[in-house]
Amino acid sequence: MKFYKKEDIKLIAKDLKDGKIVAFPTETVMGLGVLATKEEYFKRLCNVKNRHPDKPFTLMVSDIKKLEDILIINDYARKIINNLMPGEITLILKAKENTPYYLDLDTGFIGVRIPKDTFLLELLKEVDEPLLVPSANPSDLSPATNSEEAYKYFKDSIDAIVEGKSISNTPSTVVIIDGINYKILRQGNIKEEDLKRLNMKIAIGSDHGGYEYKQRLIKDLEKENLTIIDCGTNSLESCNYAEFGYEAAKKVAAGEADYAVVICTSGEGISIAANKVKGVRCALLYNDEVAHLAKEHNNSNAIAFGAKFMDYEDVLKRVHIFLNSNFEGGRHEKRVDFIKNIEKNF
Repeated sequence: MKFYKKEDIKLIAKDLKDGKIVAFPTETVMGLGVLATKEEYFKRLCNVKNRHPDKPFTLMVSDIKKLEDILIINDYARKIINNLMPGEITLILKAKENTPYYLDLDTGFIGVRIPKDTFLLELLKEVDEPLLVPSANPSDLSPATNSEEAYKYFKDSIDAIVEGKSISNTPSTVVIIDGINYKILRQGNIKEEDLKRLNMKIAIGSDHGGYEYKQRLIKDLEKENLTIIDCGTNSLESCNYAEFGYEAAKKVAAGEADYAVVICTSGEGISIAANKVKGVRCALLYNDEVAHLAKEHNNSNAIAFGAKFMDYEDVLKRVHIFLNSNFEGGRHEKRVDFIKNIEKNF
């Protein structure tokens, strides 16, 4: 058994790179860390904790980019990551199909943390690989909160302990994200109101031809933890589609909404109006595949529908497809940048 101080980061990182199990203080409780790169390390961690291998361990990283190859990170998840991470929150996200079995254990989900503690962030950067980091305790006992308790639990069954104690002694808030919905599985220092402040905001506008679809869409999306900004119209009385496409698009351009949904009879006129607002890229979602590609390739931030030519069920489905898709970047980013430059020149 080795004992380290927090300043021994390079030595601690070397042990972790060599596949050793190291106990260290986090900002919540003491953790047990091991590389997440091999199944043999996972199995040893299960044995040390006396835990049956049917529940995945949380991954700890310094940067979410290190997990983009195995996790599906949609826009709502990214909002939480950008605003609450690093911090005392564990996000449980959907795993991609190529994820190694021992990381998700066929659950389809993996938990991830980005710690706020300076020592941990420096250690993770030095290791430069994701770590499996459950709490430092046998599965039927309370988590250790300092190095002395960790030693009493594990003694010579692990390889090293970093001296110190956890900061808050409160486990992180655990939140599962499935599409555009979230659920708190364990309450920690990050509360429900912190998540509600980050709810995705959707501005919805329509003319009289899209009014009924707009009203139905508002009711359905408000059930899904989304904040809706109703930009009108407010009746079936004949009106100017361009006015309401413009109002919804303005909310996106001003940063008051994440996306706009605009609806008229055909979807064409109101999308043209929305696209006249600088910074808005409005796509007419005439089938399911286009609903996906509008985000994946075009990074659209507004979507349009034609109520006369689309069933409402298809509209709702395509809104979900769009919101749950992710921009691919790469060659598509260059093309979107070209569009942005057109706006600058005209």
